[in-house]
Amino acid sequence: MKRTVLGGLVLLAAASAACQDIIFKTLGTENAVSVENTPGTLRFQASNLDNVHDEVDIDWENPEGRAAIAHRSFVPHGQVVVTVSDAAGVLLYSTPAEYQLDNQTQAGQPGTWHVRFQFFGARGRVDVSLTALAGEGDPELVPPLPPQPSP
Repeated sequence: MKRTVLGGLVLLAAASAACQDIIFKTLGTENAVSVENTPGTLRFQASNLDNVHDEVDIDWENPEGRAAIAHRSFVPHGQVVVTVSDAAGVLLYSTPAEYQLDNQTQAGQPGTWHVRFQFFGARGRVDVSLTALAGEGDPELVPPLPPQPSP
């Protein structure tokens, strides 16, 4: 009986120690979140991320039907996903925040676009800029959209 109780206590202590490091955080003042949002340009920055789980939604005026996206992020742990929908609500772009990635959205409807940043246990920094892009853009820069669930 003593052996079983002792084994149970050791297992409980080990499980408790393993769980102590799991602290879910949301974006706060220590992350120096900065949003520069003007018609035609949007820049989102957050730094000192440490296991951040959060979501940021931004409405942005894009007078053109496409946007160039510059990623200057460094997220060595976890993930930050950037999604962009056009004025009609159509998903045009969905890609993890990357380091030194220049890309562009699919073509969409000009107007008020919706940009979402989703943080999943992210550590590091995020720096993503969107700029309105006239014309057809570069077809080699348009990323494929991830599979979307069917209704």
